[in-house]
Amino acid sequence: MGDNLEPNPGQNLFDVASDEVLAQMIAGARHRILMVAPALTASVAQALVGRLDEPQSPLIELILDADPEVYRLGFGDVAALALIRDRMLAHGLAVRQQEGIRIGVLVTDEAMIVWSPTPRLVEAGSTSRQKPNAIRLGGTAAAQKLAEAVGAGDGPPEVGKVGLTPEKAEEVANDLRRNPPQKFDLARAVRVFSSQARYVELEVRNSRFASRSVPWPEELLGIIDEKLRKRVEGRFKPFADFDLRLPVNVVHPDGREREVRIDEKWLNQQRQSLENWTFEVKGYGRIILRQHQDAFEKGVERLKTNLNRYRSALQNAMDARKAEIVQQVIAEFRPRWLASPPPERMRWGRPSDAELEAELAWIAAQLVDDATCFDEPETKVVIKDIAPESVQSEEFVSRLEQAMRKARVPDSIIENLWKTYMAARQAD
Repeated sequence: MGDNLEPNPGQNLFDVASDEVLAQMIAGARHRILMVAPALTASVAQALVGRLDEPQSPLIELILDADPEVYRLGFGDVAALALIRDRMLAHGLAVRQQEGIRIGVLVTDEAMIVWSPTPRLVEAGSTSRQKPNAIRLGGTAAAQKLAEAVGAGDGPPEVGKVGLTPEKAEEVANDLRRNPPQKFDLARAVRVFSSQARYVELEVRNSRFASRSVPWPEELLGIIDEKLRKRVEGRFKPFADFDLRLPVNVVHPDGREREVRIDEKWLNQQRQSLENWTFEVKGYGRIILRQHQDAFEKGVERLKTNLNRYRSALQNAMDARKAEIVQQVIAEFRPRWLASPPPERMRWGRPSDAELEAELAWIAAQLVDDATCFDEPETKVVIKDIAPESVQSEEFVSRLEQAMRKARVPDSIIENLWKTYMAARQAD
């Protein structure tokens, strides 16, 4: 933990099992290291890895809990589990697991220390021998008896009967990614409000394609062509007679990409499906559970990708038709402009036919370009913690519970949304 340890002359019975003490014992082992604990901190894991990589490494037996909650409580560091498991596996050794283990035991040769591991989310661990949390034992008999209990002898082990499989390790890692532990500042304890729910806002811009329109120029009034008239009702709508279902290589919820014919309606449905991860609390906004936040954010990334791919497909389709629409506008108004130019074009005298045709072509091209130019879609997610004051509002809590029960959320989740307790301060 960084403090200098006081000397322990004669190895007093009562001691402190700080990271430094454990690392010193591990470094001093000659023949064997047996360790049982809920989890490892990064520095203790590094000490073990250092011994594993030695040419004449001592025998190492390691038993840990495989419950993600031990990391959320602060018994150890998340990275330490992956580090020690991978290095043990590389040396042909297995990390074993013991559900619910909440004591720490370290045996190095004939020395043994037994301690009470500290959940750093609740309190700061001791680094001083004036505040002991461990008992040191010595002698071959005690060490041998413990070695037999953990399976290092001939008989069956009392604990750690199951190996930590890759599947179990991945399950722990996934659980911690969904609901990660906090970092801790062990200098002070503070009163902590813990919430399993958070506010969430999703904003999507530039995602309306079918309704895209631009003002129709006043000098191009009196449309006769029926096909063109469908595109103009005060404003120019380039997609009035256009099939917007286009083949797009979209990302699906399973992560795979497959080509599907989609349109704006399909994209809107995908956006609305994201709301299935949330609960609408009238007057307060939308709420999401922490355990669903990762899936929600991945869904937003899929939506963002699919929006951009559809926009590109639509832009390409319209680029191929721009010339056709421009010619349609020119064909509609060229005879009338040549027969009777618009008054605003007669200000400096009657233009030549070539000048009128060039002006009409420019107006038509600008009109079509403006109508078929799509800004890149933007997605913005804002997630905010719920303040303790909100939970004190009976109205807020009641409306949230109603929304969650309507979605058939189990009572066990609803009843454990909020907790308040003393804990170590979160580190910057």
